Amino acid sequence: MLAAVDGVYYIGTAEELNKLAFMLRNNVNKESFNVKLTADIDYTAYKNGSMSAIGVTEKMPFIGEFDGQNHTITVDFESYSTRFSLFGTIEENSTVHNLKVAGKITATNKNQTGGICGLLKGGSKIYNCISAAEIVDNQSGDGTIAGISAVTYGSSKIENCAFFGKISAPNRDGNGGILSWSNNGSETTIKNCLVVADINWAGGADFGRNNPSIDNSFKTTASDETLANGQMTYKLNSKVSGAENWFQTLGTDAMPTPFATSAKLYANGTFYCDGVTSKGGDVVLSNTDESVVDPHVFGANGVCTGCNAVGQEAALVDGKYQINNEGNLIWWSAFVNAGHTDVNAVLNADLDMSGIVYTPIGTPDHTYVGSFYGQNHSVTFALDNTPYNYQGLFGVVTDGVWIERVIVKGFIKGHNYVGGIVGGTNGGSNNTKQTNIWHCGNEATITAADANAAGIIGVNMSGSASIILTNCYNKGDITSGKEAGALSGWLGGGWSSVRNCYNSGTVKNGGNVSKAFGRNNGCYFTNCYYTATSGTDNSTENTQNGTPAQVADAALVSGELAYKLCQNGDGSFSQLIGTDAYPAFGDTPVSYVGDAGYATMYDTTTGYTLNGDIKAYAAVLKGEWITLTEVENVPESTPVVLKGTYYNKVAADLPAINVANSLVGTDADVTADGTMYILADGADGVGFYKASGDIPAGKAYIVSSSSVKAFFFEADDATGINEVNGQWSMINGQSIYNIAGQRVSKMQKGINIVNGKKILF
Repeated sequence: MLAAVDGVYYIGTAEELNKLAFMLRNNVNKESFNVKLTADIDYTAYKNGSMSAIGVTEKMPFIGEFDGQNHTITVDFESYSTRFSLFGTIEENSTVHNLKVAGKITATNKNQTGGICGLLKGGSKIYNCISAAEIVDNQSGDGTIAGISAVTYGSSKIENCAFFGKISAPNRDGNGGILSWSNNGSETTIKNCLVVADINWAGGADFGRNNPSIDNSFKTTASDETLANGQMTYKLNSKVSGAENWFQTLGTDAMPTPFATSAKLYANGTFYCDGVTSKGGDVVLSNTDESVVDPHVFGANGVCTGCNAVGQEAALVDGKYQINNEGNLIWWSAFVNAGHTDVNAVLNADLDMSGIVYTPIGTPDHTYVGSFYGQNHSVTFALDNTPYNYQGLFGVVTDGVWIERVIVKGFIKGHNYVGGIVGGTNGGSNNTKQTNIWHCGNEATITAADANAAGIIGVNMSGSASIILTNCYNKGDITSGKEAGALSGWLGGGWSSVRNCYNSGTVKNGGNVSKAFGRNNGCYFTNCYYTATSGTDNSTENTQNGTPAQVADAALVSGELAYKLCQNGDGSFSQLIGTDAYPAFGDTPVSYVGDAGYATMYDTTTGYTLNGDIKAYAAVLKGEWITLTEVENVPESTPVVLKGTYYNKVAADLPAINVANSLVGTDADVTADGTMYILADGADGVGFYKASGDIPAGKAYIVSSSSVKAFFFEADDATGINEVNGQWSMINGQSIYNIAGQRVSKMQKGINIVNGKKILF
């Protein structure tokens, strides 16, 4: 058997490669393999494809990374199975790269034959590879034959690959130059690929069938002079001088190659600052860099005024990149996407990215794993990337990421996996690390042409990440062809949780109103809400671990929702009632008087202006009744009665008021001595009842040596709790009568009758 060295299987002979194939046929524990070729291998002695292919079937796939290190494997297979090639099945999240496959593959009994792979599964990638193999199939009907991979599943990728081989299948149709069938349509990407092959088939597509996403790929013939002179390499590199996707040593290489064993190709001439647009004159391709490129000139927003696509480098302070302007964000996104995925940043200003070329932070190849601190700032987009997946402020993030306190506005459009904060998460299969998104809001309109649009996270890819959403909201309208959600188009399973979150935006799938607060498979919902007109709840999902509750639309404005969201220990929503139309993040918490509609307040540290549905009163004890006098604001050390529902206390330096007041405030817990009455919703209604035990700090009480059990608000005072009907007083909506049955204006000493009950006063 083969033995790994420091976790790597080094393969340099045909015998060793066949041993690897044998190990994969017996890989019952689905172990991952890290393989590197050390030499070109002639594998033609092993003709039985069913025994000698690598990962021959979907039940016995190749799992891990196969690095050909620019070597060639030459085969002469006879295939008796479907989905066949040197690699039968490449399992999810695996890679094959820097490899050339040559020789011959003959299909004798089945279809779906590929030049490199039979089946490429979701999340996997073939890149920097060449197939120079000849595929022979003399059968008829659907062939599903392809130069690179016969079939793909999910979000698989084929990048920087070429088919320079031959297909001899004159009676087979349904084939493809790179890929024959994309099982999930545009989720599969073919990028920077080239087909220069001798093809004889009954029918097929230049690159792939079932609408894979095709980007910057070309099909031509061997007589095309641009192959030898460098022009094709230049196009495959998106006309970027000195790029490292495709290489060609001019005068030596007859074709472009994805192997870095050949030289870089440079476009020499004079260019604008984008390095692509010529300023005039001839552009000469060379293996030496002699071009002249204008320098970038940055405007006040940090964005290049010439190309509008390059930003100023962000300063690194105390381990965090400082995002001070739009250009800093552009630069930092490119920095992360170049492979610096575990870096941190802090947002120091609101940004307007409208009209600016923007690429989301984090890609499937370079998933972001650092920390981003938004400091309650907003980023506004006018981002229409409809052909592309993973769109949002962040594209793809993974286990251990931390994103907090950022709000997205404007609009974002993509194909699949579109979210205001994050397009998608690619995580592990357990909850040892979490994808943490805290105190984030989406106010943007989010649109996915196909699937998985949402306000916060478009998709938890394969449901494998452990997502923790805390104190987040969506108020943007969400539209998707399918599988949309207010907070997430797919949250995954039982190790994800959503806590203290709300939605007030509409969610539509294919034009129909959807019922999905956050699509999931049993994750946990705690203290979450949606407004009545949002048309969104969680009723179509697995609700075994909690269900978001509906609140009236008015709760969004009144402060009620902000208050509810903060009653779970770690809630941090804020709202300046009358100014803020919805709960968000700031320094103005919402308080609640209580279900009784009355409370007392006392503060020796500061005065307050009161905001919202609230009034404050001084209270005076007059005999057996309490009269209330409204005070506009509450100075420091002034005990008051509060009446209303939800309100803000805004600290202010206020002058003392000269108003009679029987209330006594306490700045520390005090034990009742038998003369103290505190506000309570007692058996006879709201009033000041004789206290027992401790009176808590911050409250107010009234002192009286009376023996009555409670003092109620004076009926003639229209601000009291008792409703006034003419001159008559009422308690809790009920008239008051004496023992003789006469209606009276207020409670009398002795027996009173209220609502048919005798009350001793």
